[in-house]
Formats: sequence, structure tokens, C-alpha cells
Amino acid sequence: MNELKHIEISKIKRNPDNPNPHSTEKTETLAANIEEFGLLNPITLKKNGNGYEIIAGEGRFEAFRKLGRNKIPSLVVRDTSDYLDWGRRFSENEIRSFNWVAGCIELANMKAEGKTSKELQKIFGISQRVLDNKIATGECIKHINIKELENNTVESTIFFSSLVNSLF
Repeated sequence: MNELKHIEISKIKRNPDNPNPHSTEKTETLAANIEEFGLLNPITLKKNGNGYEIIAGEGRFEAFRKLGRNKIPSLVVRDTSDYLDWGRRFSENEIRSFNWVAGCIELANMKAEGKTSKELQKIFGISQRVLDNKIATGECIKHINIKELENNTVESTIFFSSLVNSLF
């Protein structure tokens, strides 16, 4: 059975075959995000000798190290193989690239609640131009029928395509 634990950072080794290395800038952005909102998802580990090896979550691991944390919430999986590890990494990376429409709405909501553009840029690592466009898109989307967009009707697809093309 898998276990959710707080594992000491010093007992964790990076995956030597990590296909998704993080730049220093991306790690700093992720650290700022974790500092602001907390860690939303634990990293995934497997036992490796006397320690652990990362299956998924190397960016979060590096961000925790940057923040000077000693332990990190971790899901320790018992059933592991190369195939399962690859599948878990792929699934997590696919899930993480969430619905961009929802992301635009959330950014617009945060801006409306008083977060400054500079704060949002630091937390999410988004350029001013892209941030402004996403917030504007989120504001527009809040005023149209989301269910129609989700149903992918021809009219909504044409409207949405022209909206996105005008902003980006």
C-alpha cells in the first residue's frame, strides 16, 4: 500500500533520467508559488536503498530545497517498475497542464481581489504581456456562457478562436 509521509530532504535522490529538468528561474518561480499557496501536491517517491528516489515532483523538491525546508510531503509508492514510473510521470505532467480557460479566469479573479501584476508575475513566472492577455481573456470569459464553450459548438469555437487570436 502507498504511504503519505513527510520525508527528510537529505534522504531523497533525484532521478538521474529526469526528462523534465527545471531551470533556476522555473525553480525560483515554483518556490515563490509554494511560499504563497503552500504545496498542493506531494512528490512521488520510491524506496531506493536506505533512501528514496523521485518518481515525480523534482521541481517541487528543488523548490523546497531552495526554501530551506528539511522535509517534504511525499507519496511513497510500493508497486514500482520502469513502466509504472514512466506512466506516473507522464500522467502527472499531463494533469498539471490544466485547462487554460480556467487559469485565465483564476488570474482575473486574483487581480480583481487586489493582487498586483508584479506579485502575480513573480508567483507564476508570467511575463507582463502574457499576464495582461490572460487576465483580459479571463474577464471576457466570465461574461460569456462557459457551458457553450465546454460543449464546443461551432459558434463558440469560432468566437473563442477569434478572441484568443486577438489577444495572443
